[in-house]
Amino acid sequence: MPATLPAAFSWPIPCPPLRDGELGLVPWGEVASISNVREDLIESCNDLRMVRWTQVPHPCTAEHAAAFLEVPANELRWALVIDGRYSGNAELRLVSEQHRAAEFGYNAAQWARGRGLTTRAVRLVSDHAFAHGVHRLVIRASVENAASRHVAEQCGFAFEGVLRGAELLRGEFVDHALYARLATDA
Repeated sequence: MPATLPAAFSWPIPCPPLRDGELGLVPWGEVASISNVREDLIESCNDLRMVRWTQVPHPCTAEHAAAFLEVPANELRWALVIDGRYSGNAELRLVSEQHRAAEFGYNAAQWARGRGLTTRAVRLVSDHAFAHGVHRLVIRASVENAASRHVAEQCGFAFEGVLRGAELLRGEFVDHALYARLATDA
């Protein structure tokens, strides 16, 4: 049976502060209020695991950080904040307004890994997106990126397959594991 559509939908949806215990998600428009955010962002982006799995410039400079800290035009982005420190980010990019679909991006700084913070952030943002009419959320991760795939699986995203040669990353085409979760999923 087809899912019932919520009333109206338009992008972007609201991007308020979100919280889960000590984890705060700060809307990107307020990221400048986080102490040492530029320095923490540069340190995070220069971490070799971040470089391996993302498109961050390497080495990441103050100029790169300044550009990244600008509020993105057509996506929602939150800073993960733990103990008052920038610890990563979670973002939603519109895939299709007509089909109410968005795609996740997320990362965690090296000092915040292994604590379940990214999983909690993805759950918070997913619940928020579904409450505002998004029907389908997608996560794509390199098939070799076990940590990102683990986050998707822990958050109830269903594995849908492999997208071969989906991204040109650091001079090589990499395959992506595709995960999705629907508003109607339990």
